[in-house]
Amino acid sequence: MGMFNDMFGSGDSADGAGEEIVAKTPEVIAKGEFIYAPEDVIAGYNLFRKRYILKQTILRLVIVGIALASSIFMLVTEGATPITVVCLALCVLCAAWFIKTPIDNKRKTSKAVREVGEERYGVEVTTETVKITLLDEAIENEEDRPGTLIHLNQYVVDILDAVGLYVIVVAKQKVFVIPKGAFRGNDKIREKLSVAMETRYKIIEEN
Repeated sequence: MGMFNDMFGSGDSADGAGEEIVAKTPEVIAKGEFIYAPEDVIAGYNLFRKRYILKQTILRLVIVGIALASSIFMLVTEGATPITVVCLALCVLCAAWFIKTPIDNKRKTSKAVREVGEERYGVEVTTETVKITLLDEAIENEEDRPGTLIHLNQYVVDILDAVGLYVIVVAKQKVFVIPKGAFRGNDKIREKLSVAMETRYKIIEEN
């Protein structure tokens, strides 16, 4: 369904055979609609890169830098042995790869999101899930419409509460961007989800 895909199953389980389990219905916090906007997706993706990818890249470059310094030290003290030359070349290649890959991914993502046509989505937020559904008028039955259900109690799910946007990050790999305008000023999302998700609900003050 455009930029959104199913990620998690229902997560149902049966604990305690023979026991009656009464499922608690999650509280609906907010419902809304929004039109897919490339600018919002790119802004959300850039925030994701800054908060997750950049930290990973810096850590990797620090490790490569240590290995590179060791290789140079070996080159100076022991001369240009085959092992030293190979280690030095590998360090340079790894550094170039770690720098180039995020740049290429950003360029590909920006191009992909701008190629998506105008699409309208419905979104429902509860204390346990976020459901995003493509509002396709050609599909009359709501249950048949493509949708993504994100379970917020999964430890791999974070929410970045940013200026004008909610950015949902799954396993530090998938990103879902929802403009706050979809909820028309509803202020219960931060109040409820910051309690339910604790440190996984991150309030971002800067743009």
